[in-house]
Amino acid sequence: MKLKNKIATAISIIKVKFFKRKIPLAVSWSLTNRCNSRCRYCNIYNIKSKELTTKQIFSVVDELAKIGTQRISFIGGEPLLRNDIGQIIDYCKNYDFHITLTSNGKLVPKRIKEIRKVDLLKLSFDGPQKIHDFMRQKGSYLDVLKAIEIAKNNNMKVMLNTTLTKYNLNSINFILETAKRFGINVKFQPVNNICSYSEKHIGHLFPKTEEYRNTINKLIILKKSNKNIVNSTKGLKYILDWPNPKTLNCYAGKIICRIASNGNLYPCTIMENKTKQLNCINIGFKKAFSDLPEVSCGRCWCSSTLELNCLLSFNLETIFNLRKWL
Repeated sequence: MKLKNKIATAISIIKVKFFKRKIPLAVSWSLTNRCNSRCRYCNIYNIKSKELTTKQIFSVVDELAKIGTQRISFIGGEPLLRNDIGQIIDYCKNYDFHITLTSNGKLVPKRIKEIRKVDLLKLSFDGPQKIHDFMRQKGSYLDVLKAIEIAKNNNMKVMLNTTLTKYNLNSINFILETAKRFGINVKFQPVNNICSYSEKHIGHLFPKTEEYRNTINKLIILKKSNKNIVNSTKGLKYILDWPNPKTLNCYAGKIICRIASNGNLYPCTIMENKTKQLNCINIGFKKAFSDLPEVSCGRCWCSSTLELNCLLSFNLETIFNLRKWL
């Protein structure tokens, strides 16, 4: 993130924290629900939704630039399934937004020239080949490794996203070794129904509580010496209590928000389709964001959102750790 973005972010955080302003510093944007993977803990590909046109996306980006947004995270589905992904990224970079993009990696080789301007490419990674392919589909593991290599060869910054299930708790060392081998970072978060986009229960993927907590405690210890772990110690201590969340001061709808593929705006992923339908195209982003309700669900297992909430609590370790995200 450029110095001017960091300064603007710091000023906005002060306004939100001490003057009760609402500024959408970080926007998570699902460009499509379509996906070319069939992950066992996600059902988003079955959720049919109208997608915004390129022109409509540009109009929202114009508003974000005026209202103070600094970071846009493009997710899906699989955002690389959009034919206009390159145009969207180029348009955003004209405003100097800090852009991240989350992908399963399959289409990275094909679309690399269009996504090279992305500031951070996040790739889903669940562990050794047998486990990763089991959680997603055959061939997925090699797709991720190829995506990492091609992205690195194009001087892109890459980060791994690992969802912890009962199948990969014993693969932490392998995951961290892979990250070290490629010189990239990795973020961990627990599997959960809330962010799975699935009406069906995915409890069969849940690890035993004791085994899960042993793994997180291991990560907390490793954090002291392992530079590849993105999660802050405070963030790890919060997810340590999964599946029983602690009280958390949440800034969803105040400093972060989520745009769904059809343009509806929500405070965060957890609140998708649980709050009033406010559409960025129908009423404009500024109006939709100002009308977002204050929420406090008390059960945040999304590491990205969690780290931002820790940052807003002015936890020093989280602030110093933030450089790994930026």
